Amino acid sequence: MNEENRELTGAIGILGGTFNPFHNGHLALAQSAFTQFHLKQVLVMPNHLPGYKDTSDLIPDNHRADMIKLALSGRKDIVFSDYELHKEGLTYTADTLTALHRQHPLVTWYFIMGGDSILYFDQWKEPDRILALAKLIIAVRDAADIQAVSRKAEELRLKYGNGCFCLLDFDPVAISSSDIRKRIRENLPTDDLISPEVEAYIHKHHLYH
Repeated sequence: MNEENRELTGAIGILGGTFNPFHNGHLALAQSAFTQFHLKQVLVMPNHLPGYKDTSDLIPDNHRADMIKLALSGRKDIVFSDYELHKEGLTYTADTLTALHRQHPLVTWYFIMGGDSILYFDQWKEPDRILALAKLIIAVRDAADIQAVSRKAEELRLKYGNGCFCLLDFDPVAISSSDIRKRIRENLPTDDLISPEVEAYIHKHHLYH
């Protein structure tokens, strides 16, 4: 799916990340945001070259994209987006939202993130621009997490003068992409962490070995 080729409207969520690989925890987060905030759609948008993390073990874009497509095959609520994969150089949320807002002015954008990410959100590129262009959906796990996120949200409102912070009641799935890569290297089972289609793709193309 390429958002540049069709008009989008309504409330649309963006779940970004390297998805190296895309796993069941990513899917659960996207589904929870879609359901709780009555979104029209959630775009799963892999980064090309993220400006915030080490990419030394990042596999090629085409493999990450293909695995997401397999995991989301047949779905209309949560769909793959190749938007950032076509961008040269480092990819930043502020730049992506600016371009998407310009191309699709009728969309209300929601950016989905984990509770840990919001705690260092002011270290992102142009957080004020992100807050002006999108509402943030922040996954929280428990009462302590809600308190920490709420304090940070208030701090960000005071610092930047705007921002809509939506708390997502989410029971996190104890899965990480790095753990999956480690399990694959050690020939341990991953069938409860990723979809069968993604697991088959990884072994077919000898990824992460």
